[in-house]
Amino acid sequence: MDIIGDLQLQILSNTPINYLEIGMYNKENVEVTINTYNLQNSKLYFIDISGIQQERQEHQENIIIINGSSHIEIPKLSDDFFDVIRINRCKYECVLEDAVLTFRKLKKGGLMIIDDYGWGGIDGFLYGYHNVILFLGLYNKQVFIENIGPQI
Repeated sequence: MDIIGDLQLQILSNTPINYLEIGMYNKENVEVTINTYNLQNSKLYFIDISGIQQERQEHQENIIIINGSSHIEIPKLSDDFFDVIRINRCKYECVLEDAVLTFRKLKKGGLMIIDDYGWGGIDGFLYGYHNVILFLGLYNKQVFIENIGPQI
């Protein structure tokens, strides 16, 4: 199995994690994320500007939805806190900004997943952080990196 597959198995394990997703788009994405990654016992944070309120039924104590702009809300979060951060934004310039802002929120050994890779802008992030990240690979237009170094 490749390294991305190994990481997916780690995420799929029943070990509780702190998960952050930027750009949830719709409330169904919350349940999809919980079920796909088996995160029922994890703490999940979602930041989205759309104003979506999750109709929480199951797992309500584990889900925190923050309605607001990511560039305002991300700095309010604790540094070195998240095991997994997924950036899933619709505007490319926002993806780059979110990657920079969330990196210090990612634990050493944590996984960052950046969706919709291929437009070129995120390459600047990968180059600028090359001493403290491990590029794990690309899969389905997503880039996977691991935080391996001291916080910047």
